Amino acid sequence: MTTLVAYEDSESEDECLDQKEGAGSQHEATECHLLASTPKPDSTMLECHLNVFGKDSSSSQKQSSSLGTPAILQKKAILLPYIAPRVSDKPKRPCTVPPGVRPYIPKRQRLVTSSIEKEDNLTGGVHYRDFQILSAASQKMKLHLAHMPAPAAAGIPKKLLLSLQGHHGPVNTVQWCPVPQRSHLLLSASMDKTFKVWDGAESGRCLKVYTCHSGAVRDARWSPCGRQLLTGSFDNTAVVTDVETGHPIVKADNQFKLMCVVLHPSNPEVFLCGGYSSVVNAWDSRCCKVVKVYKAAIQQTLDILFLRGGLDVITSSDCVSRDSADRTLIAWDFHTTAKVSNQIYHVEGYAVQCEFSQDGTILVSGSSTGSAHFYDYHNARPLCSLQAHSQPCLCVSQHPVLPATAATCDWAGEIKVWH
Repeated sequence: MTTLVAYEDSESEDECLDQKEGAGSQHEATECHLLASTPKPDSTMLECHLNVFGKDSSSSQKQSSSLGTPAILQKKAILLPYIAPRVSDKPKRPCTVPPGVRPYIPKRQRLVTSSIEKEDNLTGGVHYRDFQILSAASQKMKLHLAHMPAPAAAGIPKKLLLSLQGHHGPVNTVQWCPVPQRSHLLLSASMDKTFKVWDGAESGRCLKVYTCHSGAVRDARWSPCGRQLLTGSFDNTAVVTDVETGHPIVKADNQFKLMCVVLHPSNPEVFLCGGYSSVVNAWDSRCCKVVKVYKAAIQQTLDILFLRGGLDVITSSDCVSRDSADRTLIAWDFHTTAKVSNQIYHVEGYAVQCEFSQDGTILVSGSSTGSAHFYDYHNARPLCSLQAHSQPCLCVSQHPVLPATAATCDWAGEIKVWH
């Protein structure tokens, strides 16, 4: 049973409703007064406002009506002007580095930059890092090989064609690429710890600088395919390097300074290393191990030469004892490492190299006086003496394709091409 009690100071429901309606009419009058004092926006501003909210007036009115919002509030929401956000001219985040302070550069980036600057100095400021050495064939070689499929007879060069500058130490050896299509490439090894590949037939520019050694590069040879280089250095290592990329493929540590390296003529994966040691090591580049050791019991090996397709090996050695100094030529059996003969000869001075022409008719040699001497191999008759350098001429290399063309190098670091 429910009991309803009425108090004297309580208001009835009718009076409460009258008060609420009165307050609503007063609020509506205030809003009408405010809207009358607000300027009416133009149609363009109204369209922008509608586009921003993605709704038209009819949809907003329907939605507001469904939610029970008064009509006066609906009009007020639609007629509000669109105000674009202000874009400040100042940056969002001020610069934190004070003026005059250099930004931090990572160590790897500094090393790359320094190597690029060093290479630019060596090549005269010309960029050849992206140059494709093996794919860019020489037009001169193409024309010569097209008109003369067979190699021409060797000849004697008479005048200077190119003078190549870039090494900062004595150049020990120069050698043309053995592949006829790429025989314009000239390899040089220097005491400045670098070896380079040049365009020795046309432009004379340096195509690639290789810095695989930390000591003087004493000898360098092309592989038969012309895609790899074998070098020996005073840093005790012999390195097989990719011509195009300049990355070392094989690095053999001999534990002594190297004076000469040579590839086996019928098995290019095997190479011999000689130097300031009483032994000559034969390496296999496939496993990077010493497969044969030739024990000469002498102080050092100056040069190595293969005979009969690689069956015999000739080493030029310097034997020094307490009472005498003898220079010897030792013939070895390559497979058994046994000595075949031992001939003593007397030579002193610079380690000057000699070379036969491609057809085997001319023998050429450098000299301590700076001259290049040409001989007829069959009768040992001197053919010509070319005054090539003012310093000792250490090596002369005859071109395998172009007749009467040779490259020379000297103790002062200069390379010349003659024709």
